[in-house]
Amino acid sequence: MALIPLLWAIFCASAGLIRSLITAGAGIVIYQCWRLWLDNYYISELTQENNQQAGIILTSIWQKQKLQDFTLEQRYQGALKQLKYSLISCALLWLIWIVTLLFK
Repeated sequence: MALIPLLWAIFCASAGLIRSLITAGAGIVIYQCWRLWLDNYYISELTQENNQQAGIILTSIWQKQKLQDFTLEQRYQGALKQLKYSLISCALLWLIWIVTLLFK
């Protein structure tokens, strides 16, 4: 969903604040989608038995000690929170892009 505004910003937009804003927004959306992809993969492999091991691995990857102590339900809730952030970021990106197209 970030590809269309990003391609427009790269090839059609004139240099300036709007181009930078759309490019940065697309980068944020792409990063958040990558995080969702990671969450989908690791949650599909998670069980109650390997939750503690997953916490140790996630702590070493993201360098956040609190990730080690999350329950399985807290991990699911975190993935849902990430999904909401991604959807909001994508909607804001498209809103900025469409408003720019309408008033350019």
